[in-house]
Amino acid sequence: MAGKLRVLLVAAEVKGLPPLAWLQELSQIAAVPGVTLEVCGGQQAQRATVAERLHEWWDCILWSGHGAPGRLLLADGPVGGDWLACMMRQAPPSVVVLSACFSAARDQALTSLAETLSQSGITTVGLWAGVMDAAAVVYNVEFVRALALSGSVATAHRVAIEQVAWEHSAAAGAAFLLPGLINGYGKIVEELSSIHKRLDDMEAKLDRLCARPDVLR
Repeated sequence: MAGKLRVLLVAAEVKGLPPLAWLQELSQIAAVPGVTLEVCGGQQAQRATVAERLHEWWDCILWSGHGAPGRLLLADGPVGGDWLACMMRQAPPSVVVLSACFSAARDQALTSLAETLSQSGITTVGLWAGVMDAAAVVYNVEFVRALALSGSVATAHRVAIEQVAWEHSAAAGAAFLLPGLINGYGKIVEELSSIHKRLDDMEAKLDRLCARPDVLR
């Protein structure tokens, strides 16, 4: 990629829940060449602080923490998919990795965090099941490493999944990639608008031709 990859790591510590290995993850990602890493972690990862950081533009946002279907846990409470999409709307990132258990699983309302972000136009990686912290760290580190080198989200996802399969085979199928849907939809709408405009121009030309006496039969 041209320039350094801008990565934000969100890693909340939640009272009453087991601590995660985000400091280990931090040190490994910080050592990846071509990456500029910033962190919002620990007890500082609260809604107001995280929201402020999500208003900035990032190549990649890594959300490393505890989760459940339909929600992610911050230091001061849970947030949902609509909250995330709203906070990222000002400067949508290129990709978001929701490295939290069940971040792609549907809740009782049949919605998932990953699907909500995807439908808002943000390419997202989610976990449909619970995974070991060590496997999530491997995925995140290798995803960032491959993304910094290739510039391709799809390639980075494949590389990270492959590495997880080698080291934590049971977790290899937990993560899947959802493209940002609105981007593709927007291109379709734009193309249809262009076609309609060309048809309108052709119709106007035909009307002018038909109005000329020399072309009437």
